[in-house]
Amino acid sequence: MSGGDFYGSEVSTTVPAATSVRIELAGADGKTTVLKAKTALDAGEVIDAATMSAKALRAFYGEQIADAKAKGVLFSLHLKATMMKVSDPIMFGHCVSVYFADRASAKHAETLQEARRQLQQRLWRSRREDRERCRKPSARRSRPTSRPSTRSSRASPW
Repeated sequence: MSGGDFYGSEVSTTVPAATSVRIELAGADGKTTVLKAKTALDAGEVIDAATMSAKALRAFYGEQIADAKAKGVLFSLHLKATMMKVSDPIMFGHCVSVYFADRASAKHAETLQEARRQLQQRLWRSRREDRERCRKPSARRSRPTSRPSTRSSRASPW
């Protein structure tokens, strides 16, 4: 992508003193939704945010799919999995809907839209549950300093 992606929109800052922040989503309709009411930050901690334009992403996917078809090569999608639990499935969904736009989307638009809505709800619920689980002291287990390896010596096929 040449623009509208996470890389081009990232903004970060280092907080000089301990504080707390609130994470909000400003909707296109002007409505603000609080995603997380309070997050504590320590002095010197870095906080950042980034956005991606769905319109730019979909245009990019369309260009790449058309290019692959024109060249007669396989179109393959690889998404970075590190810390992208929420965005990767959404980005994948955009790719699928662009890929099948001329085949399935028109015929099954209502079903696909409902599936997207349900996926987004599940992702946010899962993310919230993960945060709550991490806050509980019992969820943080101390690791022994040395432990015998339980891994197989065989290389994983994955």
